[in-house]
Amino acid sequence: MGIETGLLVKSLRGQRRGAVARGVGGFVAGHTAGVLAAARTGLRLADLARRVAGPAVVETAARVLTGGHIPALPDSLPRAIDFTPPEAAEGPADAPELAAPTVVAPTVVYVPSCVSRSMGPAAGDPQDTPLPQTVDALMRKAGFRVVYPDGLAAQCCGMPLESKGLPEQADAMADAMIAALRAASDGGRHPVVMDTSPCALRLKKRLAGGMADGGLRLLDVAEFLHDHALPRLDIVKSREPVVLHLTCSTRRMGLDGTLKAVAQACAETVVVPEDVGCCGFAGDKGFTTPELNAHALRHLAKDIPEGCSAGYSTSRTCEIGLSHHAGLPYRSIVYLVDACSRPKAADPVRPRRPEPAF
Repeated sequence: MGIETGLLVKSLRGQRRGAVARGVGGFVAGHTAGVLAAARTGLRLADLARRVAGPAVVETAARVLTGGHIPALPDSLPRAIDFTPPEAAEGPADAPELAAPTVVAPTVVYVPSCVSRSMGPAAGDPQDTPLPQTVDALMRKAGFRVVYPDGLAAQCCGMPLESKGLPEQADAMADAMIAALRAASDGGRHPVVMDTSPCALRLKKRLAGGMADGGLRLLDVAEFLHDHALPRLDIVKSREPVVLHLTCSTRRMGLDGTLKAVAQACAETVVVPEDVGCCGFAGDKGFTTPELNAHALRHLAKDIPEGCSAGYSTSRTCEIGLSHHAGLPYRSIVYLVDACSRPKAADPVRPRRPEPAF
């Protein structure tokens, strides 16, 4: 019927926001780097307290200190990270033969979401490499030159503020990010890749809604992996089955088939639980309304295939709730592609030529 209840709820929230809430939203929009630093500090303190006092004590303390506004802290709570972009390099770091002087590596602009730059793997996850570092390494492995927008520490698409009913402040953040991406991409000459699907959808909607894109080419991570990274990599399929979660944003962008194709290229068995739609984590609702997340994922565990040790998706916050209720870690699909891939061998017959930008 074309009804989107999420937009309705955000509109109703916006009608209730007064001058104080709008002022707080404006402060957050203007001090994003500081707000993210405070969030990282909170995650570090929570991780320390869990290791010293135990998860139950930390959850009770959080409930008391927030007056019940945060009644649950899942055992899959991420550890804090603080990502600093590495220097741009001409081609992949781990495959010097692809970076020969005669090869012009295509450039891609990578913009890690603020969540990816702040929330690393959970304490119990055996995979402890932060997502931005993994994405950067995979891009270089595939032969791309990776660049980042200036002022990355202060960049955010505005999704958190939009979800709280503050669209004006959210759009101001999105517009500032788009301006930085336009500069980094040389006016749209180079494609821009986002590693988090809800953020990619938000910016795509902002571009389509009137913010002149100047030819900006924005790719969700599933699009980039499927259309551009996989053809430049040699893949050895994993025999271990994997479980895949299609986020609401992935479905709304029409990329559910694309994401499944990426997973199927890397694993012999890919399971998409048929009784799971929206995960119900909804940004922060998994912390503030854990019943929503629990109900949405009540059938998840029964569909985990035997022998599966990890699940994959394209949203860090969704992965928190999925990991908690599945009993195994959920990570970005990038980790699966990285684990199953190696640089494509050079063609020994044909001479190598500069590669065109895509």
